[in-house]
Amino acid sequence: MNYYQYSYDRGEQFEQIRPFLMEGEQVLWLGKPYTSVRYRPSLPGLLFSLFFFSFSVFWISGAARASGFFALFGLPFLAFGAGMLYTTLFATGRRLKNTVYAVTDRRTLITVKTRRGTQCTAHFFSTLGYVSLCDVRGDSGTLLFRVPGESFAVNGTATRSITFSAPFAPNLHSGFLMIDGVQHVQQMIVQQIPHP
Repeated sequence: MNYYQYSYDRGEQFEQIRPFLMEGEQVLWLGKPYTSVRYRPSLPGLLFSLFFFSFSVFWISGAARASGFFALFGLPFLAFGAGMLYTTLFATGRRLKNTVYAVTDRRTLITVKTRRGTQCTAHFFSTLGYVSLCDVRGDSGTLLFRVPGESFAVNGTATRSITFSAPFAPNLHSGFLMIDGVQHVQQMIVQQIPHP
């Protein structure tokens, strides 16, 4: 197999995935999202959260003029709108900054460092249906994994659990977002997927 073998002995990225590697597992590739391309929130998500928040403020101010107590019913909607706006503008970018992707000789790993520890989602090559390429900008792009049935998730305490998702339903842990060398990584993964 002719793909690049990287040696990440002491790198920060390797340290994030090391607790989740199996005995004898070889790391073929490591990467992070949005290293060459700047993360920008999606325009529809931003517009919807801004509209929801603004409408909540408008509704509460109108209800406060009519009856001060009735305006309190709008506070949950205001909080929800503020949360959507915060998530769209800041939280997603911070989560992506703390994400590391890896391709090993057995599976793909997606690790995210959070306040509660490091979360890891692994997709074994034997369970991957196919890998699709999208949002290509130059050498950067997104790889989406289609996993029919189950995926293997490992949480920060290194206990293992099986999570079930709807067949072919994309989720936050179902791919590598905006990585450099996307076509090379796609080819590397496709070569590892067993064909019937």
